[in-house]
Amino acid sequence: MLENYSYTSFEGIILLLIMIIAGKAFRENWKKQGNQWVMKSWLYGILSGISFLIIVVFKLTF
Repeated sequence: MLENYSYTSFEGIILLLIMIIAGKAFRENWKKQGNQWVMKSWLYGILSGISFLIIVVFKLTF
């Protein structure tokens, strides 16, 4: 089922950067706990998690 879906190495780099930046923003937002920090943490966490799952589940084509 998932063997028909793949991403290129450029898309993989973009996904990796999204995962890193969103993860860092999640962590900094959690530390500061400013205005609406829970909503922002969920947003950054979901972005990072989806990027990670795409990298892990789908195959990379060169």
